[in-house]
Amino acid sequence: MRKWLRSNLLFKVLSIVIALVIWFNAKTDQFSYYTVKASINIENFPKEFILVNYLPGKVDVKIYGKIKDIIYARSLIKPIIFINGKTLIKGENIISIDKSNVNMSRYDKVEVIQIIPGYLNINIDNKISKNITVIPFIKGNPKEGYIQSGEIDVIPEEIMIEGPKQLVEKMNYLNTDIIDITGRYKSYNSFVKIIIPESTNIQPETDSVRVKIDISRLETRNIKGVVISHKSDRWDNVRIDPNTIKLTLSGSSNDIDSLINAGISAYVIVNVISPGSYLLPVFIDLPENIYKQAIEPEFVKVEVID
Repeated sequence: MRKWLRSNLLFKVLSIVIALVIWFNAKTDQFSYYTVKASINIENFPKEFILVNYLPGKVDVKIYGKIKDIIYARSLIKPIIFINGKTLIKGENIISIDKSNVNMSRYDKVEVIQIIPGYLNINIDNKISKNITVIPFIKGNPKEGYIQSGEIDVIPEEIMIEGPKQLVEKMNYLNTDIIDITGRYKSYNSFVKIIIPESTNIQPETDSVRVKIDISRLETRNIKGVVISHKSDRWDNVRIDPNTIKLTLSGSSNDIDSLINAGISAYVIVNVISPGSYLLPVFIDLPENIYKQAIEPEFVKVEVID
């Protein structure tokens, strides 16, 4: 009895499987439409030219055929739109595309009905190259009590780019990706991606540069005996009293030391029309990242002698 039941169950399962196969075959033997994505390939592209803008990544190709053939086509076939580069000229080219441009890898059991869009706008220009500067894009400020110090090092400072003449000639620099130093208290030293303008066919020799940013503890320092000079287009005989000042500066220790070694420029501008005594303000020239906190005295007596 059990043997008969097992045999009967096997027969029923086999019948269901056969029925499903027959149904699937009948169903997939019907005709239908389907849209697949096709890539674009320009053959025999002129070597002296380059695309100004990138072409669309994919083009829609509407196909028609039996469902089982469509299933095969969409899973195994990668359609390609072929464009003959020999027909292209410098400037803008409006190229119509139809099913004659489509290669379905010799799979002819489905028919290409439509291509969307039915044309391509291909803009080409002479290919040139030049060296341009890389400028780091920095935002934010270090942690309170710290400061960005010294020069920012970019290695390499310049890179070579290649691309269409109309774009390359207008470019003088490229930025890096954003470097956020907000809240940092340690120096930054890392590779950063170079940002290429979106949708433009600019090809850099490298896609990243190393950027070094020194971050140091903020220091305040008093500097005495800074000699005052004078600037004048007319008067040579000038006496300054007092002839030195005391400065209070803030910045990194290394930057302040470098400034002192190079010499601090303190001066008065003597732009008067006649000899005599004048009370004039004292000016100082400071590099970036060094800040004047106080200057004593701020005004000095200047005697102009004829």
